[in-house]
Amino acid sequence: MRNLDLEQEINAALLKISEGDLLLYYQPIFCSNKKIVTNVEALMRLKDKTGQIHPPTFLNVLSLIHI
Repeated sequence: MRNLDLEQEINAALLKISEGDLLLYYQPIFCSNKKIVTNVEALMRLKDKTGQIHPPTFLNVLSLIHI
């Protein structure tokens, strides 16, 4: 990935975060034997301009620069 592309991806991600478009969902993890919730995992999602929810692919970009 070129530096300019990386910088544009980072800026776009930071803008979305600052606009409150980053959503957090909790997903239960069930034990099928005991039929109980044993844990939860946090899922980050990004809301686009049309209101659709997408996985935050920008996290891969941020991890490349250790943010």
